[in-house]
Amino acid sequence: MDERLRSLVDQARARSGTAWDRARHEVEGRADLLDRVREAWRTITPLGRSVMVVGVAAWLVGWLLGWFEFMIVASACLGLVLVSLAFVLGRSSVDITLALDPPRVTAGGTAAGMVGVANRGDRAGSSLRIEVPVGTGVAAYDVPTLAAGAVHEGVFVVPTVRRGVIPVGPATAVRSDPVGLFQRMSSASDATELIVHPVTVPLVPFGTGLLRDLEGRPTSDLSSSDLAFHALREYVPGDDRRHIHWKSSAKLSGGRDGDGPRYLVRQYLDTRRSAFCVVVDSRSSAYADPDEFEVALQVAGSVLLRGCRDGVPSVVVAGG
Repeated sequence: MDERLRSLVDQARARSGTAWDRARHEVEGRADLLDRVREAWRTITPLGRSVMVVGVAAWLVGWLLGWFEFMIVASACLGLVLVSLAFVLGRSSVDITLALDPPRVTAGGTAAGMVGVANRGDRAGSSLRIEVPVGTGVAAYDVPTLAAGAVHEGVFVVPTVRRGVIPVGPATAVRSDPVGLFQRMSSASDATELIVHPVTVPLVPFGTGLLRDLEGRPTSDLSSSDLAFHALREYVPGDDRRHIHWKSSAKLSGGRDGDGPRYLVRQYLDTRRSAFCVVVDSRSSAYADPDEFEVALQVAGSVLLRGCRDGVPSVVVAGG
């Protein structure tokens, strides 16, 4: 009895699993169909939808009222749609690469974007239009018909008037018909960013902000206590006895008679460390206009650049 009951339970589980898989595959198939319908609908431009609506309306009026002229309009709209649709059918077989030269510039400098379009198909492709979003604008140019394996390169200029980060890309290949009823986008490249630095001016090395630090850099200033040994000198009252060099003092005292003991002390070079801390006020109320804020950033950038060139540890503090 137990074996029969167990067999019935296994059969019920198998039936439920099969039904669940069937339902899941059916739902996934419907989702794929909806995705394809949405993709096809996005390829139709507003002009194309208008032409379709006019064609359907003309056909209904001509069929209901028997007006031959409206049937001609409907036929013309249908023919225009079919001819335009032939330009965007088929998959695109092009690869698009996007690069910036240089990737970092100073405000007011020139940055060039290079787009490479390669036809990886076995036959010649149709003409394309390449669109590259640059900041809030779009750079576009036409690519002629490419033979199999051919490569086409285009160049565009990125304006760098102000400091900031300019997003560039992704580059997209746009296929459309001559009338503009359909538009299909494909083969998007990776996006990149252009870093625009503030304008800086060369500054002379700073001599302020020096602190005594045993791990700093040796200077030409003499010191009685440090790590950078310089030379030996004779002891004078007030010197720290911990810095007496006893071996050299014993040799000096033993070489002359009647003068008594003489002592030599170590002499060092000062080791100092300089640091820059630049504070930038990011409140809009602290400046008369945005241009004045840009000047403040230019000053901060110039100071930090001087610190980097001198090998000085530099810190910048700014708001959001």
